[in-house]
Amino acid sequence: MTSTQITAIETRDLVVLNSSQVQALQTYNIQLLTANQAKALTTAQVKALTDSQVKALTTSNLAALSTSQVQAIDPGDLTGLTTSQVAAFTSAQSAALTSSQLAALTTSQIQAFDTQDIQALTTSQVKGLTSAQIAALTTSQVAALETVDLAAMSSSQVIGLTTAQIAVLNTAHVQALTSTQLKALGSDQIKAFNTAQLAALSTAAIKGIDGSDLAALNTAQIAALTSSQTAALTTAQLAALTTDQIRAFGTEDIQALTTSQVKGLTSAQLGALTTAQMVAMETVDLAALTTSQIVGMSTSNVAVLTPAQVQALSSSQLKALGSDQIKAFTSTQLALVSTAAIKGIDGSDLAALNTAQIAALTSLQTAALTTAQLAALTTDQIRAFGTEDIQALTTSQVKGLTSAQLGALTTAQMVAMETIDLASLTTAQIVGMATSNVAALTTAQAQALSSAQLKALGSDQIKAFTSTQLAALSTAAIKGIDGSDLAALNTTQIAALTSLQTAALTTAQLAALTTDQIRAFGTEDIQALTTSQVKGLTSAQLGALTTAQMVAMETIDLASLTTAQIVGMSTSNIAALTSSQVQTLNSAQLKALGSDQIKAFTTAQLPILSTSALRGIDGADLAALSTAQMAAITTSQISALTTSQLGSLTTSQIQAIGSAGVVALTTSQMSGLTTSQLAALTNAQVAALETQDLAALSSTQVTGFTPSQIQAGFSTQQIVALTTNQFRALLSSQIAALTTQQVQAIESQDLQALTSSQIAALTTQQIQSGLTTSQIPVLKTSQIPYLTTSQIQALTTLQISNMTTAQVQALTSSQIAAMSTAQIAALPI
Repeated sequence: MTSTQITAIETRDLVVLNSSQVQALQTYNIQLLTANQAKALTTAQVKALTDSQVKALTTSNLAALSTSQVQAIDPGDLTGLTTSQVAAFTSAQSAALTSSQLAALTTSQIQAFDTQDIQALTTSQVKGLTSAQIAALTTSQVAALETVDLAAMSSSQVIGLTTAQIAVLNTAHVQALTSTQLKALGSDQIKAFNTAQLAALSTAAIKGIDGSDLAALNTAQIAALTSSQTAALTTAQLAALTTDQIRAFGTEDIQALTTSQVKGLTSAQLGALTTAQMVAMETVDLAALTTSQIVGMSTSNVAVLTPAQVQALSSSQLKALGSDQIKAFTSTQLALVSTAAIKGIDGSDLAALNTAQIAALTSLQTAALTTAQLAALTTDQIRAFGTEDIQALTTSQVKGLTSAQLGALTTAQMVAMETIDLASLTTAQIVGMATSNVAALTTAQAQALSSAQLKALGSDQIKAFTSTQLAALSTAAIKGIDGSDLAALNTTQIAALTSLQTAALTTAQLAALTTDQIRAFGTEDIQALTTSQVKGLTSAQLGALTTAQMVAMETIDLASLTTAQIVGMSTSNIAALTSSQVQTLNSAQLKALGSDQIKAFTTAQLPILSTSALRGIDGADLAALSTAQMAAITTSQISALTTSQLGSLTTSQIQAIGSAGVVALTTSQMSGLTTSQLAALTNAQVAALETQDLAALSSTQVTGFTPSQIQAGFSTQQIVALTTNQFRALLSSQIAALTTQQVQAIESQDLQALTSSQIAALTTQQIQSGLTTSQIPVLKTSQIPYLTTSQIQALTTLQISNMTTAQVQALTSSQIAAMSTAQIAALPI
């Protein structure tokens, strides 16, 4: 058929052609069909067209086809169409294409669609496109896609999107993307999203992006994410982000993160946060950080934590932080750390804080510190604590302080320490206490000290106690002070001790005191001393006592003094002894005293000494007493003196005892007197001699009496009391001193005992006026020849007349020759 014939075929005739007839048409015949003829073809006829025939259709004919006709074209025949032919399709025709037809199109044919055609595609059509076809779409075509169509794409389709295509997606497109689609995209595709597109992604969709793909985004892209998107990210996605990406988040993004997300951050990511980001983190999120995370926190971030954030930190988190991080806390922040949390800080980290930081801790925080934490603090840090902090420390905490730490406390801190805490200090601790702190202790604190604590203190520390403090020490505690330390106290300090404290001192402590310290005791202190304490005093200490102290000593204590002690007693103290004290002295004590000490007894004291005590005085010491002192001794005391003591008395002392003293002497004592002592007796004393005592004198003692004593002192009764032996022992001078009355009192046996020298010593007065007529006959005939001629001449005629015949016969011729005629005449012959 010619072209004329073809164009002349009426449409009613054309539609009656069967498939074979249609297929018989030459391609040039097809090309000659008019638009009306093409429109007239039935769907069966269109379907019957061969690929060559379809390819021969003009663009106008193709554009004239109805949607039904288009759908009737065999998919395989469509592949032969040129891009111009495809471009001729109307949007309605494009929308009418079946999935099979579309799938049969080449990428070039797909690219031939105009934007209206693309826009006209149904969702089902788009879902039928291959990934290659998708990739072949021009950016204009992609931009023309309806959001619903884009959202309908499968994962296998979207992977075909090019980066250029992605770049032209509008906000609506991006918002329509699903998490599955985004998950299917590769890193380059994800990177192709611009910041506006990324910000447009739905929170549901963004979860689909692989972490590795997210990690490929630049910081600007990350920064473009909204806080809602950030909050939607999974922990895996967040964990995949680089530190730079993390830093790219806005503060609102950080604030939007959930607790689970924050817990998923790595230590490095946490460390990468800016200070602004750190401040933006919610407290609940910060509190959720694990120990492995928080170690990554930068020091700059630590320093900017808000009060609420600091308060949210846990003990395990603080424990995980290193020294530099702990040091980064400001003083204000540290004061906000909870008491539970602060316990978590390692001691070595606490020790890295400066004093200002330590000073910022509250008393509640200080009280919450463990003993290990406190022990780790430096001395400067300890000094940085406020007084309220020291007061807040528990007993266990105080017991955990080192000696050096205790020594570093300021006086104000020391004063603030509670008494129960001070009392709990061990001996190893308290040795570190500074002397200035010792001196600053309050009365209550001083009272709380134990004996073990005081024992542990050194001399300088003990010396540091004030008088008021010393007086406040308990009696139990004061026993703990070493004697050498007590000895270091000054006299004012010693004087401050109470009598109860003094009474509590051990004998070892007392023995260690210096004499000046002993003198510093008050009289009430001396009075308070126990007998055991007094017995423990040294001789030097006893000697150092003042007279007031000596007087204050109880009698039972004085009586307990050993001989080794009492030798140290000063003479002034002896002279000051009270009557009661003097009465308690015993013989051993008096025996131990020296001459000067014995001499120190007053005339008022001496009579009070017990007789048993007096017997203890050495004779030499007794001999040192003055006559006034001797005169003060009572007769009962004299009676108690030993013969040895009496024998030591001087003649002046013998005279000083007076007549009463002589009377008081026992027979035994009299027998112990020396001739010198007897010779020293006054006439009154001699006259006071008792006859039994006189009779007890030895022959030697009798010779000690002076002629004047015999003449003036002896009574006739005493003469009578003399024994025959005593008479025989009398010296011629003593005989010559006898008064006529004394001579007359001589008994017959005593007269007969006179020796020739004694007879010869009789004075003419004694013979003439003394010898009685009854005594003359008593003379033995052997005694008569020894009478001197003067004595014979002194005889009275009466005396001669009373001579016996034997006596007359015993007269010598000289004696007779000396007689007067009257005497001769009186001879009884």
